[in-house]
Amino acid sequence: VALIMYTSGTTGQPKGAMLTHGNFWWNHVNEMLTIDCNASDVLLVFAPVYHIGGLNVMTLTLLLKGGHVVLQRQFDPGAVLRDIAAYRVNKIFVVPAMLLFISQHPDFATADLSTLKLISCGGAPCPEPLLHLFNQRGIAVQQGYGLTETAAMATSLTAEWAARKIGSVGKSPLLTQVRALDAQDRVITEPGARGEICVRGQNVTRGYWNKPEATAAALDAEGWFRSGDVGYF
Repeated sequence: VALIMYTSGTTGQPKGAMLTHGNFWWNHVNEMLTIDCNASDVLLVFAPVYHIGGLNVMTLTLLLKGGHVVLQRQFDPGAVLRDIAAYRVNKIFVVPAMLLFISQHPDFATADLSTLKLISCGGAPCPEPLLHLFNQRGIAVQQGYGLTETAAMATSLTAEWAARKIGSVGKSPLLTQVRALDAQDRVITEPGARGEICVRGQNVTRGYWNKPEATAAALDAEGWFRSGDVGYF
């Protein structure tokens, strides 16, 4: 086990998800094939690095590729706008609330965001007007979906779809599978039909530390992780 990260899971009770070096590595490969991190990138990180989003959404992948990572000790929307201009940042990861606070800052309208090409957004549904606001500034917002247990990428909206599929969290990356199950645990094939999101791949946790019952409830014999979240294709 490389790391144990605590998550509320589907019950609201803290559980330690076991993430291996392999989970991290294959998440990096998925990111490199989906987000296209490279050595010339500059990433601004203000999400806490004890959270899977701050640690493993682009941060370690970009370090692996030799890019430049700028760390802020805490999130401050004014400091974010200043640092984007000062460090010529071209990629950031946010949760929707952070994106909202940035857009509401008095300096937002005049801030130099000319280098910012990609915002990776996840953790909660992002209001569509907010996505349109950043698209109007020429900044692609790639929404994604994932969990601590998927280390973290389960799906991502790639750049070419960012404006045309606003509101979507995209497709699963090359090395990960996603499906939805109905109440009888049948795989849903009908477009728009809601079901429980399940994820399988080398990025998925081995289970929960010292919690065999929780592990058995979340992971089936075929390696599918039951997220407890509802979604549709």
